[in-house]
Amino acid sequence: MAKQNKVSYNKLPKSFEDQVKLLKSRGLHFENEKKAEKILQFVSYNRLSNYWYPFLEEPKTEEIFKPETSFETIFSIYQFDSELRTLTFQAIEQIEIAVRTQIIYHLSHKYDSGFWYENSGAFKNYPQYVNFLSKITINTEESKQEFIIKYRDKYQQFLPPSWKAFEIITFNSLLFILKNVADYKDIIPVANSFGLNHEVFISWIETLVYIRNICAHHSRLWNIILTISPTWPKIYGSEF
Repeated sequence: MAKQNKVSYNKLPKSFEDQVKLLKSRGLHFENEKKAEKILQFVSYNRLSNYWYPFLEEPKTEEIFKPETSFETIFSIYQFDSELRTLTFQAIEQIEIAVRTQIIYHLSHKYDSGFWYENSGAFKNYPQYVNFLSKITINTEESKQEFIIKYRDKYQQFLPPSWKAFEIITFNSLLFILKNVADYKDIIPVANSFGLNHEVFISWIETLVYIRNICAHHSRLWNIILTISPTWPKIYGSEF
């Protein structure tokens, strides 16, 4: 099938009042148009469009609302999504802290050193390892955390041991460690602490990192299709 020729984007900005008029002309109901204008001043038209998309008639490209669809219903879903992101973010925070703790504990004991992460031989993807170590170096150099400043003032080594350094790295950096350790057996005790096979565990952490980033950037979580999804563990009682 031949691709359609692209057209130039020529839509002009609209006042908040005109945005309400446009939605009304497309069949959206309003209990209070002035209140809707006020909401649109702080929650953009484009952002809310993600929430009213399921309420559009087919073909959705016509942007006509299904009968009895109200602005207030759409805004209540938007508010629900905000609360959902907050709760989800808080839950993932606890998991992130637990994963960080387990990685630090098990790998520091295996290598008998808090500086094990400086050993490039512990990782299988060298270019990504260099990027990972660079991030830790920058974070350490720029950190205003008191425990990092005290460490730099007292010790010769620039980079702190993992139990200090990993307090200022991202969840995504923890995922890098899980996916790129040279010996997958290093991750087995970490995964076992969560009752999961290491491959299943990594897939869940990768999904949680993805969802966490959605929450952190205030993107829509309600009614999305996960482009990164976890591997489901085998049924209870079976061997991992």
